[in-house]
Amino acid sequence: FRLRWSASSFFETRDSNPGVVVAGSTTTVDAVVLRFAEWSVSGIVRDGVGNPVAGASVTADGILVPFAEATTDAAGRYRMVSTQQHADTFPVRASIPGYVSQFTTVTCGPSCAITADFRLLRRVRQWLDGPSAMRVGDVAQVTTITEFDDGTRETSVAPPLESSDPHVVQVV
Repeated sequence: FRLRWSASSFFETRDSNPGVVVAGSTTTVDAVVLRFAEWSVSGIVRDGVGNPVAGASVTADGILVPFAEATTDAAGRYRMVSTQQHADTFPVRASIPGYVSQFTTVTCGPSCAITADFRLLRRVRQWLDGPSAMRVGDVAQVTTITEFDDGTRETSVAPPLESSDPHVVQVV
């Protein structure tokens, strides 16, 4: 005979060694401790032109705190291994200062081995752009322009600005 022990889906399943039962006798088996099932997320973090990013932080995000974390090595590789219980889907985020962080949502049962690769765009330059001359009553539309390592640019409305010139009352 063989016995199989199991609990909720977050625990591993264990099988006993083969045994023999003699008719009319009692057979006792050793106690079994079920452990939480192990899961992992691994991959590579690269920059906008395909180079590995060393020292990036990769986290599997829980509701309030990460439940697994890793840091990329010199080749941009990471691996998180955990037995922490989690939802079937959860976000995995890669970030490092000077780059735009990225996240992906993974589907991972109680026991899985997921690969999640990331491409983080590095900010090469960032500047404000707006009109060089204005008349009384004009409203200045100021934007932030960010240039990334892959050659792309992103334009966004700048946050509220204050002038260092005391003669300028407000820039809207």
